[in-house]
Parts: sequence; structure tokens; C-alpha cells
Amino acid sequence: MESTSNESHVSFTLPSDCTSSDNVMRFAAEVREALQELPATVIVDGSEVKRLGSVAIGTLASLQSDLREYGGRLVFRRFSRPARIPFEICRVTEHFVWQDD
Repeated sequence: MESTSNESHVSFTLPSDCTSSDNVMRFAAEVREALQELPATVIVDGSEVKRLGSVAIGTLASLQSDLREYGGRLVFRRFSRPARIPFEICRVTEHFVWQDD
């Protein structure tokens, strides 16, 4: 998992297999550690995601809730159409901010 940061945001790249609880929990731990710096925005790059499970969606929703408590936001960037389908199936797509670039 790759991460970058500046003063206002921190970026993370999700692993290609987000069906593994280990991968998802490792990712969440990295993001929660970054939250100690209280970035305004956490950007999650989904360009490498091939598979995404419900545990990942729940974890991302929890991270989003944590960020909102601090006045921050979670932004999803470059998720492929297949990587978005699980969000649609779970009917949570509209609860997240999506950016395609």
C-alpha cells in the first residue's frame, strides 16, 4: 500500500485484492495512523483494485465516519467500474465522494 501526503491531504492506494481481511485491516491501520495528523482530506486511490468485498466497504465507511468527526472527508479516486459495483450492490455509492481523473 502506497501513501503520499501534503499539508491538507494524505493519499493511499488500495491493494488490488480487497477481499482479504488482512489487506483491508492493514490498509485501515495505515489510514488511522495518518488521522493522528488530522488531514483535511484522505484520498483513496482505487486504480489497482481488482476485487473488493463487503469488509472493505464497511471499513471504508467507518474511516469516513472517523474523518467526519474531525471535519475531514474521504474521497475515492480512480475506481474502475468493476471496483464500484460492490458499492452499488450494497447501496452505499451515494454516501461516498467519487472523483475520476
